[in-house]
Amino acid sequence: MLYQLSYASRMGHMPCCGHITPSDPFTMSGTIIKVTITALYVQTSAAYQPRPEFLVTVLNRAECYYGRISGLILAEMSIRFRRFGCPHMRIRRSLPIVLTVLAVAAAVALLVVLRKHAPPEPARLLPGADGFVYVNLQWMRRANIIGELPPVPHDPDYEQFIQATGFEFERDLDEAAIAIHYPEQPAKAGGVQQIRFSEVFVGKIQGERLREYLQKISNSVENYRSVDIYSIPLEGRTVRAAILGVDTVAASNQPDAQVIRGIVDRSRKLASPFAGPALLRQYYKHVPFASLGWAILRVAPDQGLPTPTWAFLFNKPSTLLASVRYLGAVHFKAVAFTPTEEDAKRITDQLSTFLQVFHTAENTVEPSGSDADVKALFGSLKVEQEKDRTVLTAVVPLGFIRKALAEGPNLTTEPKPEQKPTPAPGIGPGKKGRK
Repeated sequence: MLYQLSYASRMGHMPCCGHITPSDPFTMSGTIIKVTITALYVQTSAAYQPRPEFLVTVLNRAECYYGRISGLILAEMSIRFRRFGCPHMRIRRSLPIVLTVLAVAAAVALLVVLRKHAPPEPARLLPGADGFVYVNLQWMRRANIIGELPPVPHDPDYEQFIQATGFEFERDLDEAAIAIHYPEQPAKAGGVQQIRFSEVFVGKIQGERLREYLQKISNSVENYRSVDIYSIPLEGRTVRAAILGVDTVAASNQPDAQVIRGIVDRSRKLASPFAGPALLRQYYKHVPFASLGWAILRVAPDQGLPTPTWAFLFNKPSTLLASVRYLGAVHFKAVAFTPTEEDAKRITDQLSTFLQVFHTAENTVEPSGSDADVKALFGSLKVEQEKDRTVLTAVVPLGFIRKALAEGPNLTTEPKPEQKPTPAPGIGPGKKGRK
């Protein structure tokens, strides 16, 4: 009977109706009442022994009631299973979703970290060089660092370029990355070597108009990997230009055509944060985060190159890194990586001396001495030594930048008054010459 109870609890049949069914007491929920009745029977005192007919009556009633209750329980469990599902199945289904979300979050975090230490895409397209310069004009315009520039007259050739292509660098250029190529051999005594450049520009480009213009001024066109490379003669050199995409153009005046071909090859590959020239990969990690512009240059004092005025500070090959970023004001930072700590100390001492001269001249020179922006600039200049590095920092007010751009050199040329020919001596108006 107890076995029939167990089977009835699982199947929903009532054994009191006379069904004879196979028994499986180890997998059926009816085992619960079987154990309960057995425990009650064992706990009954030896002094009180119920009559057999009484026990049979109790078991028959329990059998009938349990059959009805078990049917209700099974129906309730079926309804809940259809509504909510099995808890273990819910966990098994939600676990892959949680793991997927965690994997995506980890991938995004890794991408952010890699992008932080990876140069911008235009700079990674450049070939190996001795110096690199990058500027993000798009974010500069959004930050309104430069302000409204005064109208500047254009060179005739540049004006012709604007009319033909519709592209104006001051308005349409978003990013620019430039590679600086030093000459392979040092200059001869008294000679100066020429520096070559490779550039990648990103901006609002009208492709068809630009292609027509390049086709017009070039003397030959090479199709390389479905990209047209235009060879343009300019000042005794050959400038090669290629349109890499809807917003990207590359150019190089290196004599080797493989330089521009390498840029095309890199533009057709997937963007990798580990790509880029060796010098860029080595020093870009020192560029401050969110810099709007930066430059990485090798300083070679013995190569006979046309060097700027500050290059006299270096008497040994070194590397200079300069960057600017906007944090309410323009923060400038320059780091000189020198071979030894003694070289860094020498450069730091020389720069400190110059700063003292600037601070002295600040109060004596007019009108700069009375300008608040100039005072703030000179007051923010600091020079420090960090082991084998010399660090120069400054905070440039926006007013100083806008005034410097507004008071740029006047490129307008005033027409010269016409000079009338002077009459010969002795001959004037109203007088006749002698016969």
